[in-house]
Amino acid sequence: VWPGLAIEDGNLTVQISTLRRVLDRDRATGSCIQTIAGRGYRFLLPVSEVENSDAQKAAKIALPSKPSIAVLPFENLSGDPEQDYFADGMVEEIITTLSRIRWLFVIARNSSFSYKGQAVDIKRVGEELGVHYVLEGSVRKASDRVRITVQLIETATGAHLWSEHFDSSLRDVFELQDNVAASVAGAIEPTLQAAEVHRSSGRATGDVTAYDLYL
Repeated sequence: VWPGLAIEDGNLTVQISTLRRVLDRDRATGSCIQTIAGRGYRFLLPVSEVENSDAQKAAKIALPSKPSIAVLPFENLSGDPEQDYFADGMVEEIITTLSRIRWLFVIARNSSFSYKGQAVDIKRVGEELGVHYVLEGSVRKASDRVRITVQLIETATGAHLWSEHFDSSLRDVFELQDNVAASVAGAIEPTLQAAEVHRSSGRATGDVTAYDLYL
């Protein structure tokens, strides 16, 4: 009824009385809030969700003041379920590396991985996680080679700020993940800085920079 507010026990009956006075105003008999002895209260009327209601807007996480990013789970395009472990490890390594950038707010793995296996809307992700940017990607394996594709997107506009692919062998998986994570962090840090300048000035971000990176 009042999002974000907590009511102490001693004041609960007063608040219930207030609700009944408002909600029962046009009712002929009985209250729409029933008292269940020893248990609490039950709301008796049908409830339906209103799209874009004030409560839904209040539930959205406010964007932090400093640049913020979420690294979404990478899509496994190999058709090999075992590559899910490699893709997840790649994302975790990128999250860890980006977290070392002190001016950047990075969403934790548990939050970003809640979108695994889903077709996500980037703007909705930005609202739900409270981030300005999203990094998404895919992994494709062929024989002993792997291609990792990564792209940086601004959540408010859906603009692609940066993208790249990395081709390498799978001889040393940990070294590969370290190299890709370092390359991604090194590339998107100046890109994010440029995007923040555009965003703070109120200009459209667009394609602020481009990089050619290879392993």
